Amino acid sequence: MNRTSQVRWTDAEKQTLVKTMVSLRETCPIESALGLLQLAELELPEDRQRGIQTMQAVPEIQEKFKLAWESRPKAETVLDLDKIIVEVPQSPAPLDIPKVLSEVPLEDLAFQFTRRFVEMIGSRSAPNGSISAAIAVQAPARRLAPIVPPAEPRRKRFAIVGLLSDQEAFVRAKVNGSADLRFVRNDQSKTEIPMTVDYVIVAKHSRHKWSRAAYEQVGRNQAAFVHGVDGVVKQVYDFLSRQ
Repeated sequence: MNRTSQVRWTDAEKQTLVKTMVSLRETCPIESALGLLQLAELELPEDRQRGIQTMQAVPEIQEKFKLAWESRPKAETVLDLDKIIVEVPQSPAPLDIPKVLSEVPLEDLAFQFTRRFVEMIGSRSAPNGSISAAIAVQAPARRLAPIVPPAEPRRKRFAIVGLLSDQEAFVRAKVNGSADLRFVRNDQSKTEIPMTVDYVIVAKHSRHKWSRAAYEQVGRNQAAFVHGVDGVVKQVYDFLSRQ
């Protein structure tokens, strides 16, 4: 007897599965009900997972999910990718030296000029250094604070799992520097995201173990499972619009 027929879910487990399926459908609306159920099973202990291969095997879950999805609170707006405006960080403007100098107090400029003048004539002054000493005594004991240019804002970092090289290039071109993209191959020996990121996007054809790795890395609200490169690009902008 296989595991599908051996395990009988409790009412609480069924409720957990349906609730998780609804949450996943909101994140990935094009996922099939079977795919949602297979992902939702990961929320149960391993010995309570049935490995369902067809929704006909669980008609009760199918009906409960349909009712829960239709009765969920409806969102007020729908994301329109064509109307999203993403502000790309711009490089800081070149330093305007005359403007900066106009804002520096005159006594600070005088101090800097005097200091450099003393350094230049030090060895050329009288043997006892009287000229240097006299000028140094009269100079105000002040130092200019260093001028530090403002730091650029940190871009959101994404880990994208399961794309081929040409697909990675396509996504990088479409995002066009709006986010920091890090790509992870789904055929590597360890199922882990090897860097700190804000969001994880997993291509649908990747194995289910990557979904668990994504949840553990960033949590359910920052992870998504999508079809194709267009879906990846759309999901990147979806996450960016939540900032």
